[in-house]
Amino acid sequence: MANVTINGREYNPEKLSNEAKEKLMMAQFCDRKIVDLKADLIIAQIARNSVVDQLQALAAVETNGKAKTAAKEASPFKTDSAARRVTARKAAAQKK
Repeated sequence: MANVTINGREYNPEKLSNEAKEKLMMAQFCDRKIVDLKADLIIAQIARNSVVDQLQALAAVETNGKAKTAAKEASPFKTDSAARRVTARKAAAQKK
């Protein structure tokens, strides 16, 4: 079995007592868990940032009183008549 380094110190598992081997395995488990938790934290931070960005965009639109119109304009599926009217108004404004 290869040597294991923990906190800069090398341990040879073959020369350790059973109790020391258990502690070594626990330390390795904790190290892996810390790496996993850091990755989970990064994922959670990215998700939170995305949600906050969406919240800020919605709040800005709602503050301007255009929440429904903006939501319909942002939709790639403009199927209702209100969305068609918004599109027609935009087209007319661009022609002016």
